[in-house]
Amino acid sequence: YGKDKFIVELKIWHGEKMHNDAYEQLAGYLDSLRMNTGYLVTFSFAEGKSKAEWVDFKDKKIFDLII
Repeated sequence: YGKDKFIVELKIWHGEKMHNDAYEQLAGYLDSLRMNTGYLVTFSFAEGKSKAEWVDFKDKKIFDLII
């Protein structure tokens, strides 16, 4: 937006392992762009599976949103 960059990864919930793999993928993108903050948006179709929190992962700040 404007001169700012927002790195957002979109996923569909396929379990905890795949969610952790998404952290790795997003951290890799952030490294390649020399950025420290990113956003992981995961769509879950399971009832009650939602959260919104900041997560520290490999010196990166990731906003983890499961909806």
